[in-house]
Amino acid sequence: MRTSMVAAWCVCGAVVWSGCQDNLYVLPDPPAESERRAVSLIPGEDQRLREKDYIDARAAALKLYQLLSTKRFEEAIGAMSQETKDFLVFVSPGERSALTTLEEGKMKFPDGKIISVDPVEVLLSADMSDLKDEVAGEEEQEGTRRKEIWAMRDGKKPRKIVMIKEGGKWVLHRTNVKVEDL
Repeated sequence: MRTSMVAAWCVCGAVVWSGCQDNLYVLPDPPAESERRAVSLIPGEDQRLREKDYIDARAAALKLYQLLSTKRFEEAIGAMSQETKDFLVFVSPGERSALTTLEEGKMKFPDGKIISVDPVEVLLSADMSDLKDEVAGEEEQEGTRRKEIWAMRDGKKPRKIVMIKEGGKWVLHRTNVKVEDL
């Protein structure tokens, strides 16, 4: 009995001693705060949220299309990100304001060239009748606060429309225009 008692103490000592040594398994450091994202444990919930975000962003883009098409520019500016407004001020040929750029329908490029533009075509797309969430072969950079909507245009490359969540609502985010797109 004494031998089994000594063996039991030896086993207990080995277990305690091995627990005091460096761990055999090292857990990786958690990701940086900026890389963390919320994940739902409810099956399919993440997909439903992505679909809802697309529907909400799409509705905001269509509302902006309506405002620009009917020349309700003051209201339209409220549906644009701050960077988009700053971009419109930067390309304004006369009085430096986003509203003037939209009302005059002109943009001044860095080379000094002033081009007449249609605000609907420049900021969104002239044809918003066929919108898609994804386009084959086009890389997307979406997140919980950024959606990319594709306006399918007959005979032309699809136009990417970026909507971001700013101030709790979806707004247009366009910070540049390519002359070849005009």
